[in-house]
Amino acid sequence: FTLSVKLAKALSDVVSEQAVIKAPAALTPLRILLAEDTDTTRYLVAAMLTRQGHTVTAVENGELAINAAQAEVFDLALIDMH
Repeated sequence: FTLSVKLAKALSDVVSEQAVIKAPAALTPLRILLAEDTDTTRYLVAAMLTRQGHTVTAVENGELAINAAQAEVFDLALIDMH
């Protein structure tokens, strides 16, 4: 699908020169569905996310991703498009 959006303002118009933007110290742990067909990539991404405190369900293909999504609730899905 195609999604067309318009930006409200340029970032420089929104953030003043004195403003300091800080990343959150830590995110709330998420339940993540990861669908990736390459074994090495799936392992590495799952390991990185797990080290950040997230719970990862990693599957090899779209069919398994659909099955997992029907069986469990996830906060985020990372889906490989190829």
